[in-house]
Amino acid sequence: MGLLLPVCSICIYILKIFPFKIYPSPIAIGISAIIISWSILRYHLFDLVSFAHTIIIKEMSTGMIILDNAGAVLEVNPAAQNMLNISLPLSSNNSIKTVLKSYPLMIEAFESQICRTHEIYTKTASGFNYCEVSLKRLINSDNVQVGWIYQIYDVTNRKLEEEKIKKSATLDALTGLINRTYFEKVFSGSLEASKISGTSLAVAYLDLDNFKLVNDTYGHDAGDALLRTVADRLKAVLKGSGIVSRYGGDEFAILFASVD
Repeated sequence: MGLLLPVCSICIYILKIFPFKIYPSPIAIGISAIIISWSILRYHLFDLVSFAHTIIIKEMSTGMIILDNAGAVLEVNPAAQNMLNISLPLSSNNSIKTVLKSYPLMIEAFESQICRTHEIYTKTASGFNYCEVSLKRLINSDNVQVGWIYQIYDVTNRKLEEEKIKKSATLDALTGLINRTYFEKVFSGSLEASKISGTSLAVAYLDLDNFKLVNDTYGHDAGDALLRTVADRLKAVLKGSGIVSRYGGDEFAILFASVD
């Protein structure tokens, strides 16, 4: 209504059906402005735009960095600032090389102009955070590239779970030594290497005599404590000269990858 009112007033004036001898357009424009202003306030149009921007950009858990085609950083949302520990400088020239100077892989990805995904890690007070970074083009409705966007996902929990799975597959949960499966894999690799290089290797195999008596007399907790103690002593004595594994219940195997 607000937009059509001035158009209608002009049509009425041209057709000479306006009953008063005045030009009606200024009055129509004034009324139109009142209608449009009321509509904006009534339907919170400006508030909606701000609210949508806040929800989509500022409050999302995914980090976002928006750049133009020249590499100027237009916006960094709070999630990206927290994950990468960065902030926009106060200068108007916020180039990617300035904002992301601590992340050369991200700069290299932008300079190559290739959409790709890679992982980076950031150091924090409690350790490391792992992030998956995805670079994508921004295309408008006319299929013209208008910029680039980095999408950053915190994958720390996934990485930690992967590390746990990896450790559980290679380490003995009780003693912290490598397990039998991984020891045999290391042994096979060392054997092949010794054949190629012409060097010798050695394997020491040992078990604890009467270990069952410890379990039967003092309980399995005492037996577990004994196994951990033996593992710690073996590591302390060898001082890295051999690879120690818990080969079975009370059995240990040590690989010396190179011996005279």
